[in-house]
Formats: sequence, C-alpha cells, structure tokens
Amino acid sequence: MLSAVTKTFARKVASQLGADASNISQDNLEDSMRKVNKYAQEDAEVLRSLVIPLEEEIQALKEKIRQQDELLRKFPDEKGVSPTKSGILPLTPIVDVDIVGPPTSSVHASQKGSTMKSVGSVSSLNEVQTAASTKTVPDPTTTLLEDQSRFAEINQDKMSESSSQGAISSGPQQLCDMCSNYEAQLVKSQQQTQELEKQLASQERTLQRYREDLAKESDFRKEMEEKWNEKKEEHKMQVADLKEKMQTAEEALNELRQTYSQTITEVTDQLVRLSQDREKVQKELTRLQLENENLVGKHSAHSQQLQNEMINLPDKVEDLHELLLKFHEELIAAKVAKEAAEEQVKTFRCENQLLRDQMSAEQQGRENMEDNLTSELVNLKTQLGAYERDRRLNQEKQEQLEPIIESNKRLMEELKSQLTESQKAKSHLEEIVAELRSRVGSLQQELDNAETVQQDFVRLSQSLQVQLEKIRDADSQVRWQHEEDVEECPICRNSFSVTRRKQHCRHCGRILCTNCLPHTVLSGPRKRPSRVCGVCHTLLVKDTAPYFSTEPPHTPD
Repeated sequence: MLSAVTKTFARKVASQLGADASNISQDNLEDSMRKVNKYAQEDAEVLRSLVIPLEEEIQALKEKIRQQDELLRKFPDEKGVSPTKSGILPLTPIVDVDIVGPPTSSVHASQKGSTMKSVGSVSSLNEVQTAASTKTVPDPTTTLLEDQSRFAEINQDKMSESSSQGAISSGPQQLCDMCSNYEAQLVKSQQQTQELEKQLASQERTLQRYREDLAKESDFRKEMEEKWNEKKEEHKMQVADLKEKMQTAEEALNELRQTYSQTITEVTDQLVRLSQDREKVQKELTRLQLENENLVGKHSAHSQQLQNEMINLPDKVEDLHELLLKFHEELIAAKVAKEAAEEQVKTFRCENQLLRDQMSAEQQGRENMEDNLTSELVNLKTQLGAYERDRRLNQEKQEQLEPIIESNKRLMEELKSQLTESQKAKSHLEEIVAELRSRVGSLQQELDNAETVQQDFVRLSQSLQVQLEKIRDADSQVRWQHEEDVEECPICRNSFSVTRRKQHCRHCGRILCTNCLPHTVLSGPRKRPSRVCGVCHTLLVKDTAPYFSTEPPHTPD
C-alpha cells in the first residue's frame, strides 16, 4: 500500500509538472504551484489517514502486551511456583491466568481464551523478533529443539484454550488437575524431545562416519586417477616412441626398396649386357671352330705326325726351368690343399669334442634336475600332509563357529533394520528441520520486508517534508537558480570548485554537482538527452522506482 501511494503521488506530481513544463510561461506558474501544493496536501492527508490507525493499533497491542505481562508476573507470586520448575517452559502458567477468582460467565471464559491466545502469539513474535535482532547463527540441533518446543507450546496453548471453556465451570480444583495434566504432558513432550535429540546426535555421528568413509573413498579414487594418469602418460610416451620407431623402420624399408629396385635394374642391365657379350663370344667361338676345322683339314698330315712322335723333355734349359716352375706350382697347390684338408679335419674333431661335452653337461643337468624334483616331491608330500592336518583342524573350528556365524548374521540383519529405521527417522528429522528453516527464512524475509517498508516510509516522509518546504518556498523565488546564488551542492553539501563545477537540473532548475545529477531523460521533439536530479527523474519516468528506494521489498515465495 505504501508503494502504491508513493507511485500515485509521483504520477500526480509528474503529470502536473509535465503540464507545467509544456507550458513554459510565468503566468500559469503560480497556478501550477498551487495545484501541486493542493495535491501534496491531499496525499499527506491520505498518508496521515493510513498512518494514524496503524499507530493506534500498535499502541493498543503494546497496552495488551503490557497488561498480560503484568498478569503473568502476578500469577507465579500468588501460586508460589517458579515458572521454570522441573523443566517446565515459561509459557505453562498461561492456562490459569484468571483462576484467582471464580468465573462469572462464558463471556469471561471466551475473553480469557482470546487473552491467552494473544499472549502466546505475542510471545512467539517477540522470540522471532529477538532472534532476528541478534542476527546470530545457532546450532542446527539447538534451533530444531527450540522450534519444536515453541510449536509444542503454541499447540498446547490451543488445546488449553479449547478445554478451558468447559472446565472453568467445574471449579478451581478441576483446573488445578488440568494444570498438573498439562505439566505432565509438557514433561513427556520434553522427554520425547530429548530422545529425538539423542537420536539426532547418533544420526549425526553415523553421518560423520559415512562422510569420513566417503572422504577416504574419494582420496582413494583420486590416488587411482593419479596413478592411471601416470600410466596413461607412460603409455603415451611408449606409443610415441613406437610411432617414431615405426616411422624410422618405414623410412629404412623405403630406402631398402629403392636400393633393391636399383640393384634389380643394375643386375638386369648387366644380364642384358652379358647376354649380348655371350652371343658375341658364341659367334666368335663358332668362327674360330670353323677356322680350326679348316686348319685341321689343311695340316692333318703334320698333326698326325706330331701325335705319333714320342714326348720328350725339352732340350733347352729355359724350357726345363719353365717346366720345373710349373711342376713346383702344382706341388705348392697340392700342399695347400693338404693343409686345408688337415685344418678341416681338426675343425671337425673340435666340433665333435664340443658336442660330446655338451651332451655330458646336459646329462649331468638332467640328473641334477631329477634329484631336485625328487627332493621337491618329498617336500610337497610333507607339506600336503601338514595341510591335510590343518584342513581337518579348520573344518572342526568351522563346525564350532557355524552357530556363532548364524547369530552374527541375525545380529547383522537386526542392525541393518535398525540402521534403516534410523535413516528413515533421520530423513524425517531432516525434513522437519528443512521445513522449520524455510519457515524461519520466510519469517526473516517478512521481517526484512517490514523493515525495508518502514525505512522507505521514513525516507518518504522526510522527503515529502523537504519537498513540501521547497514547494512552499518556491512561490517567493524563480525556479531557475543563478550560479552566483549557490556556493555548495544542496544534496551532498560539497563546495563547488574548478573540478566540481555547477550543473543545472533541466527540469527544476536547481544547481547541483555532477555526481548528484546521475540521470538523463529524453525531452523535446528531437528527444535530446537532458540531465536531471533524482526527484525529477522519479517524476518524469513513471515506471522507475522512487528516488529514495533502490529496489522494492521482496515477498517470500
């Protein structure tokens, strides 16, 4: 409602000032200012009509709270019972606030019920406001227990309200019995709360253990990932090396192929040349044979004579020397062949001896291996006997441990069922905690919104007062201020200098500094940008937020 009133006031003033800006004349300036004053007075009256009832209601609530507080203080003094006796919460005496005197009518009972309800709601609101004002972050378990006790108190107040209307007519004795029953129920609820607290603590310990296990698993996983990354890098390096080797081998293979192809080409060329040479030699041989045959035919008689003659040694010494040298060369060749044959025989003998030595070594190794295998077989037989005895002993122990294992299995099943139940209880408690936290968050958001609205209202009130004073003083001076009349900025109160120059607001005509003129609006038929102050920007731009508020208050989801 406050923002709606603010926007209505801003739109009225903007429309009026816009009409004044379109008709720039000194004649209707006074009329427009009177209209602005009239609208300002009307809006002030509307705000006053809204604020006064709210202040009256707040004052009435304060009086009621004060009266109920006095009654609550009187009641423990009259009964002689401490409010916190035996762990009872401070709201327990609310049930029999007016039991000092007997009831007169049912109207009095209904008034008393409404009084108790208002006291419970006011106390809960006071607690919420106190928690919001301190701005501390409590422990989740303490917050849960406090919220549960608070809601249990409110529910018990409602139950006592419904039961008090029929029980007051029975007399003070019955009401005292109801009080004792109510105290017993509260003690029982507190015991249940303590049990829930213990369960929550055990669940927290279990959760902590699970978190530690999860942390260990995550560390193990990180370690395995690091090892895997190291192996991956090593494999990458190996693959790179293999690729380089394969590339080198391929290059060598290509070179060998090229060399082979070149060799094949050269050999083929040589074969072709040799074939050609062979053909030439064959032709030459054929020609020589023909010539030889011709010569043999011509000198056959002489050749026959030579064949019939005796072979004699040459008569000349030179020929004998040549023949001797020839025979000597043949003898040397025979000796060389003999030495080669002897060397080959020696080689064969050495190889034969080496093979004999190898066979004897293998025979000796085989015998040693047989001896070792025999000894190992004996040892294995001995170990088998020992293992057989151990197996029989283990079988006997297993037969003895089977009942214990069965009992452990049953115990494990029971523990698993208990763990499942505890997990369900934990999830239920977590849901309750989440719900209570969401409620606390919504209440905190509502409180923040209320504070924001209150601050906006204070700013609006102050701004309206300032603007009202300025509007009242506007009749005695022109709107456009002269530079000689202003020595400091009226908003930030900083003196003007060479670096901080004087700037006019293009709408109201006031002189401000550059920092206090942050907004621009488009004016005129050509939509020229003009610098204006925050108030004029709020008046000229209807969709913007008020100049005294940065953003509207949020509503809880």
